[in-house]
Amino acid sequence: MKAASFAFTFLLAIAGLAAADQPRLHIDGAFQVKDAAGYLYFRLTQQDIEGVMQPESAWLPLTAPVVQERFSGDRLWLRISLVNDKNFPANLVLVAGEARTDKTHFYLYQAGSLQSAHAGGDLITRNSRPDFLAARFAFTLAPNSEAQIFVLVENPVDLAADFTLLRDSAFAEFGGRTYLIQGIFFGAIMVLLLFYGAIYLSKRSRIVAAYFWYLVAAGVFFAARTGLLYQHVGYLSAEIMNVLVAPLPGVIYAAGIRFTRAFLELARGSTSDKILRTAQYVALVPVPLAFVSRHLTRDACDWLSLILGPGLLLYVWLIRREARKSNLFLLGWCWPILVSLLQYTGFDSSYLLRNVLLQAAMLVEFVLFAIFVGRDISRFEIERSQQSVNLLMLQEDLEQARRVHETLLPVGTPDFAGLAIAQLYRPMSELGGDYYDWFRLSEQRTVLIVADVTGHGLPAALDAAVVHIAFQTAVVEADDAAAILSAMNARLIAQGIDRCVSAVCAVYDHATKTCEIALAGHPQAIVVSGNRALPVGEYGPLLGFTHHSEYISSRVSLRAGDRLFLCTDGAYEIPESEADDEHIQFAEMLASKSHLPLAAALEATLEHFDALRQNKSSDDVTLLGAEVK
Repeated sequence: MKAASFAFTFLLAIAGLAAADQPRLHIDGAFQVKDAAGYLYFRLTQQDIEGVMQPESAWLPLTAPVVQERFSGDRLWLRISLVNDKNFPANLVLVAGEARTDKTHFYLYQAGSLQSAHAGGDLITRNSRPDFLAARFAFTLAPNSEAQIFVLVENPVDLAADFTLLRDSAFAEFGGRTYLIQGIFFGAIMVLLLFYGAIYLSKRSRIVAAYFWYLVAAGVFFAARTGLLYQHVGYLSAEIMNVLVAPLPGVIYAAGIRFTRAFLELARGSTSDKILRTAQYVALVPVPLAFVSRHLTRDACDWLSLILGPGLLLYVWLIRREARKSNLFLLGWCWPILVSLLQYTGFDSSYLLRNVLLQAAMLVEFVLFAIFVGRDISRFEIERSQQSVNLLMLQEDLEQARRVHETLLPVGTPDFAGLAIAQLYRPMSELGGDYYDWFRLSEQRTVLIVADVTGHGLPAALDAAVVHIAFQTAVVEADDAAAILSAMNARLIAQGIDRCVSAVCAVYDHATKTCEIALAGHPQAIVVSGNRALPVGEYGPLLGFTHHSEYISSRVSLRAGDRLFLCTDGAYEIPESEADDEHIQFAEMLASKSHLPLAAALEATLEHFDALRQNKSSDDVTLLGAEVK
């Protein structure tokens, strides 16, 4: 039933197209129109009133509600023939259907005499502005008489040939109501524009931006429809105004469809979003078309109004299960569409209804959507506040985790006879996945370790804590480098660690000045003797990977002044570098800094590689150095 209802509405809109294509003379009063169906007649000529009153055959019937493609110098004449068959005079007002700033002259030919009057804007002399938005002509039709009204329109503003004949009392009454409703309408739009404009500038939310620009498009459209745009901006250039005003219905539909996509919160790139995006671009077709033909632009806007408005209602109803706010959208969007259909079918025969009904419907739509958007903003603010609270709690947790992680790492300089140690640790974020430590196995043996947990941040830091426990356990169970790595591997597998861990372990014998080095998927250790750098270590599998991993200890003899460096790959890797010898370059740089104190050598080497990286390190950095005394 619902689908049938939408289809009926859509067909009703198409049926109304025929009525929309005809100019109309709306009559409110007890008098007759002599010409068939009350249609107006027109001619484009350079003649004056005396000339156009002569040959009857020169007049042609209007076939469209808007006379298009007028150019500078054109003088457009309209004629209406009236009959008053009553025994009393009729005080009447002829009011143009749309406000323009043409220089307009009205002539009344009655009982052999010609009366004239001026109304409307004056683009030529610019010496006055209209005191009424739409051009109008007040006159008296004598009892039992016939009369002809001639309307001369100068300046090339496209004329909407849609006039209303009113008794003067009805004009005074309806004119006041029209101003009141139009004032409320534009006042509401200005309030909404200022309110949501301020929110848009401060929050930049998608739905607020779409609603704001929809309000802007609607405001410009109705400013043109009611004449405000012509009064103020129209003084600049009538030709430019013709081009700018013609595609406005398409622009407001494009803005409305953009707002629809944001309001329904459709996923970007989804089928529904792509369909609506296509419709949005189609609605903008009249914009470039206006520079080619205003007549075709008006026709295109008529078709778009008949298809896009009801079509959007139907489409949103069809995707109501995908878009949870579709019912709210249908409630807000349906009012102006219904009024537009009523206007196309000629239902709004009253002067007041024709002038304010669509604006009243749009006002209802704007208020409803303002409520809906305001509710979304409130919901967003609540969610953002909750997210801020959650973020603060997370930051507190991270700070606590950072402090715990720092307790796992040794600080200061150990007091080992015959061996000086210095370290440099720089996590990429507040929490890092690198780990380093040293431990005195006995009076004669000291173990140093550097490990790198895959990843960064809190997860890697938590796994680094597991590595710390594994190392503390391993140094109790084993006393050489390979055995320590094997014990750590078994412990990590038992703990169920789900990240890969690389490590380099060095055990230094103070008595023999020898060092055992074992690797577990980690960069080699670097021994600097004099000005020479030597990478040391046999590659072994990563820790925590398999129970059957085997590690090999490499032995190297040291002498006083020699240095041993253990590091993670973050110390020497350069993002986007194509070099494959960065570790060797790092070793050579350490050797070139051997004349500096140990801690200073670490700082100088990392400063050099930071410069190569342009201070864009993408990994944690750990560098541990030991010097034989």
